[in-house]
Amino acid sequence: MMKKQLAIVGCLLTSTILTMNVTAQRETYDIATFTAPEGWERIDSNGIIMFQDSKTNNGLTSFCQIFLYPSRPSNNNAIENFQVAWIDHVTKSTGTKAKPKTETETTPDGWTAISGYTNIARQGMEYTCMLVSASGFGKTMSVMINIAGKDYLNDVQTFLDKLKLDPNAVSNSSSNDKQTIVTGPASLSNYVYVAPAGWITTSYPDGIVLSSPAYNTGEKCNITLWPMRTPGGNLQADANSLFNDVFKSFVPKQSSTQPSVIKGTSAQGWDYLMIKQAIGIPGGDYQTMFGFVFVAQLNDQLAAISGISKDPLVSSCFGLQLTNVWPAFFYSLQFKNWNPSGHQSSLAKKLFGAWTTVTASAGDRFVFAPNGRFAGAAAAQRYYRISSTEVLRITDAFFGDGTYSLSNNQIILTHDNDKNNPEIGLLRIEQESMDGGRNWTEKLYLLRKSVVDGSEYEVCYDKQDN
Repeated sequence: MMKKQLAIVGCLLTSTILTMNVTAQRETYDIATFTAPEGWERIDSNGIIMFQDSKTNNGLTSFCQIFLYPSRPSNNNAIENFQVAWIDHVTKSTGTKAKPKTETETTPDGWTAISGYTNIARQGMEYTCMLVSASGFGKTMSVMINIAGKDYLNDVQTFLDKLKLDPNAVSNSSSNDKQTIVTGPASLSNYVYVAPAGWITTSYPDGIVLSSPAYNTGEKCNITLWPMRTPGGNLQADANSLFNDVFKSFVPKQSSTQPSVIKGTSAQGWDYLMIKQAIGIPGGDYQTMFGFVFVAQLNDQLAAISGISKDPLVSSCFGLQLTNVWPAFFYSLQFKNWNPSGHQSSLAKKLFGAWTTVTASAGDRFVFAPNGRFAGAAAAQRYYRISSTEVLRITDAFFGDGTYSLSNNQIILTHDNDKNNPEIGLLRIEQESMDGGRNWTEKLYLLRKSVVDGSEYEVCYDKQDN
């Protein structure tokens, strides 16, 4: 009976949101006006408003959480906006791979609202996660609800009944209010990120340290977020200065992985640069480690991040062969002191063209056109011994075409032969130098989900010369 009622709420989401005017005391947030649930705890964090409450009756616990996310500009259609929001707010936070059951409705005042829900089991408790994404007037905004038990069904319905969006309101993301410049330890609150799964976060007066678990190889890695500092006007010089400061007790070493310099522009528009280098403690036969620093230019401030691990060829943290937590961390990274309005990167233009990757047994190629179309081709080789002197080589070739669109750092690939199941991934385009910054190679990184086991994997593509 409870699941039936939850399903009913899910179906009602689109028919109740954005439609009613009420006279009760209301609050304004971003482009939304709402009435807070009475007696619930309220938490404001990283630009998100969350209400929550719980109760236990006869040994059974019910709870409910309501999240209001800020709006953002969007030229994508409502379906794509919902898919992006589902990954951002549901998939990434819960790890669920379930596809939501959805409903769509266009409201009388012009918004297209898509709602979806799924049941999630976690730590011995099952609850329903519901998401509503409303699109229109060049904007999109989302609400997420987690609910267990039937005690809060009326509260959820009442909240949604009283929620209304104003297309003429100024969104938080497009505000032009001048940012207050904060450097030093207080600036640590400007970092917004998601720590890698299983890592421990520890805050100190002079930094935030993310520490990995101890792996069976004996490796333990960390990522350190340092206080904002004043930039020197040259990102590579700033990165060199940070590297020398952080790793002043180490000396450069030779290893199986070449040192490199990487630069790029995030989807939010801030420029960044990384330096990666093998290092070791001077004197004696100490183990060779691998250190990196990352700096991001945020107008009059410089974000500074460092990390250390084993050599990438054997690392379980920043590995080339094993796990690499950096891509997911990078895609989650944002800064409160950065206003993306007017600073959007030209990611789409950089994507145009042909990109290829080739290994000993497989190859892949994408061509992205300015008209929103893409063409793809992949090949893989398999070898079978058929006698003591003969080996059979089989080459499998795959081809595909479709449309693509970008939203922040996400890419949505819709294949012509499977339009009902668009593929959503994350991307970044960087330039890499192996000679200290004299020559650069353009790289495309695509983080996608395997259709075999649902795991995430990232592929690096090289820009093909015209």
